[in-house]
Amino acid sequence: MKGAHALIVGMCLMFLVAVFSPLTIGENDSLHVVMIIDDRKYSAGDLITVELRVYDGGTLVNADGVNDTVQVTMTRNWEHNNHITVTMTNQGVGIYRGSYTVGSYDVDSDDHHLYFYYHVERGGGSNPDNEWVEHYHQSVHIDVDEVAFSVNVNFEGQNMISARPGDTVTATILAKFGTSPVGDGPFNGVVLRDPDDHEQNISTTFVSTGLCRATFTIPQTMSSGLYRLYAQPSIAQGAHGSAWINVNVLDVWYHKLSSFGESVSFEVCVADSAGQPVNGATIVVHRQWQQVMHTGTTNATGKALMSLTDVNGRVLMQGYVLYEGYNQTVEGFVYNPQPEEPHHHAMDIIWRGNSYMMEAGDSVTIPYTAFLDQEMMGSQVIHYYVTAQGTDFGLMTGDSDFLEDHVETPTQVVAAGTVTTSPVGEFSLSFTTPSTQSLLSVVFEVPQDRAEFPGASDWDADGNYYEIWPEHEGTDGSYFYVTPGNMVDDDEVTIKGGSFRPGEEATVTVSMAVSDEDWTGIIWGPGEFTADDMMSNDYDPAWASWTPGGTIVYIDETEAGEFEGNFIVPAFIDTDSVSISGGYTDVDTGLPHYSVRTAGRAGGIDMMLLLGIVAIVVIVVVVVVVVKTR
Repeated sequence: MKGAHALIVGMCLMFLVAVFSPLTIGENDSLHVVMIIDDRKYSAGDLITVELRVYDGGTLVNADGVNDTVQVTMTRNWEHNNHITVTMTNQGVGIYRGSYTVGSYDVDSDDHHLYFYYHVERGGGSNPDNEWVEHYHQSVHIDVDEVAFSVNVNFEGQNMISARPGDTVTATILAKFGTSPVGDGPFNGVVLRDPDDHEQNISTTFVSTGLCRATFTIPQTMSSGLYRLYAQPSIAQGAHGSAWINVNVLDVWYHKLSSFGESVSFEVCVADSAGQPVNGATIVVHRQWQQVMHTGTTNATGKALMSLTDVNGRVLMQGYVLYEGYNQTVEGFVYNPQPEEPHHHAMDIIWRGNSYMMEAGDSVTIPYTAFLDQEMMGSQVIHYYVTAQGTDFGLMTGDSDFLEDHVETPTQVVAAGTVTTSPVGEFSLSFTTPSTQSLLSVVFEVPQDRAEFPGASDWDADGNYYEIWPEHEGTDGSYFYVTPGNMVDDDEVTIKGGSFRPGEEATVTVSMAVSDEDWTGIIWGPGEFTADDMMSNDYDPAWASWTPGGTIVYIDETEAGEFEGNFIVPAFIDTDSVSISGGYTDVDTGLPHYSVRTAGRAGGIDMMLLLGIVAIVVIVVVVVVVVKTR
């Protein structure tokens, strides 16, 4: 479970970094430019304020020389033609600001996007420092909001669930025009698509204006697959929405046994849909992007022993399990945290922390170590830039539709400046995190003598060549998630139940006040965990699900207004406790509201009850002794 949640959040953070990281040209000099735009939706008539912050060596500077340039342009199409110049004026040292008013013609454009580019040149002469964005992939593009139809499909707030053939599930379908629900009867145009795109019509039941429910049975099948519930009601005039169902026929788990260096021994464990081990299941898996197959056959306990070499961190395994006609897709990680090694022949910076999560408005210190050719860079000057971008926890689903609510550029510079490493290459950044939910990005620029780079042809107004870190998007220590929300013990979320017996169905109940558009999520897993565990860089679970969506708990609303779901701990998982994380993301604020509950085995004796029994026994013994003595 820790693995499931850490994997979800960690991978989606990398997804966010990828979509929120426009790259610039001219990064190998001391100039560094940040474009800032308020993170909000923009409609016709709104004023978009664009701010450029111009830095040189970590310090704000003006670009006001005779030959200097500060330019921002905007286009309405990705081809970067017919651009409009945004007039920029100096607002203080290194700060330039301009604005553009969204027109009705922007709303009527083909893709409802505005693309912003910039070009800053400073230093004059034949080799000025430059930085610019010239390609639409690198540009800042803003979705222009328009009043339109929309369709939301979910299972009690869950966009993705896990189910078995024959299960009955209920979906909610909400159609709106702008913010107003539309439709006064059952919706048509609702279908269930199987992995081969075969469609089954699904009937709906009218609940209220714009709101319908669809209750249906998962088809009988011998093969696992991802099913899509697709809704395109005619009332929505072309708008559509989807929710997803991982249909699984077997339950597959990774169980780590031991590791030595970069070699890992583990078991692949297989259970049927009732949580009972299966004997004789054939397992075929391979590393992602590789075709070397690793195979095994489960024994009477449902386990097959495997080993893997060259595991540094985590390795994604993919494949399938065959058993008596059943075909189950598997996907999951083999874990083996290792100390990160710097590049052999380059500058590198290693993050010495382990948690990607930060509290809003908190004072933090982030430790790093700098290397050059694997040697510690002592007394090295490093310029740093920490920026914050708007986000919300809904994006942690990995659903890019949420991007329409956010501008893909920084909203503020959190910290900028220069540090000098210690004699052993160590340094740290200290700052206060934003008060709002944000994705933090960290960039380092390391000046080095250009004479050591004879083939370099980049701008060299100051005679240095600048190594940029991170070299790749998603590098550990280059991004962090800041939230004022609660991921552990939110007052608005109460989790009850969850006591279990291996190989039997357990029930969990969650109390939370949610709307039809809030996003909910409930997952479970063996053992205990906290939010810090889930986001730890050295996460190394003993158990992790290899079943797609296998730890997601499908929930139904009860007559009491609570949400109830079931899960099964396979009989081969030897654990005294499970942890359940449940809650929701507020659709209006984007903030997470989650709680975590640890539940024990059912049928065990409660500790307080046991102490009470012991106390009673002691009292009885004392009384008997006293009576006999008399």
